[in-house]
Amino acid sequence: MSDKFKAVITLIVIKGLVLLGLFIINRSSKKDYEERIDFVKDGYHYGKGLIVDIKHYKGHSIKIKYQVNHIDYTFNGGWDINPKGLQVGDSLKFKYAVARPEFILTELESEYDEL
Repeated sequence: MSDKFKAVITLIVIKGLVLLGLFIINRSSKKDYEERIDFVKDGYHYGKGLIVDIKHYKGHSIKIKYQVNHIDYTFNGGWDINPKGLQVGDSLKFKYAVARPEFILTELESEYDEL
């Protein structure tokens, strides 16, 4: 085999492995998201939390601190909408799963109103 052929095959294998890795990461992320939503749908209560960090670029990420039954939790996730223009230091409403309070659905996520 020529060196060019070996190089092309090597690049194809590397590209395939990278794409497979991205596919697995994406699938795992979707599974975790769906699990969180399912737990909240099974039974939820309302709560309020404090926004400690919010990013308006590259994926809309948010960090929220909240307390349920005198236990402190931190939620790191994303957000879809922000009609009230909430910023760091503002409080926001969320629905938390009764069975697992670490799973919440914030008012900034589109699924919040669908429950």
